[in-house]
Amino acid sequence: MKEKLTVGREGKNLMPSKADQRAYLKKIRDAADGGDVMAMAAILGLARLDDLLKTPPSLSASGWVGDANDPGDQIRATIRANDPSSKQLPENQ
Repeated sequence: MKEKLTVGREGKNLMPSKADQRAYLKKIRDAADGGDVMAMAAILGLARLDDLLKTPPSLSASGWVGDANDPGDQIRATIRANDPSSKQLPENQ
């Protein structure tokens, strides 16, 4: 399939043009309208991907000690609540 998409393109211009993308999407839509389950799944996946690309990234734990998003205190509190004698806690080492 990749070879078919890149026929006649060289160098950095390997991506299909907007017209090609529209034509491929029309083929997928036509197949989905005809009852092709894989085409329906492709359309749903593409729609979901578009939603994912538009949403701002959420803040996650960075893992850096002292960083604003450092979850270390929360992790240690959970360990203290579940296993106060754990060797993972600084006071038990």
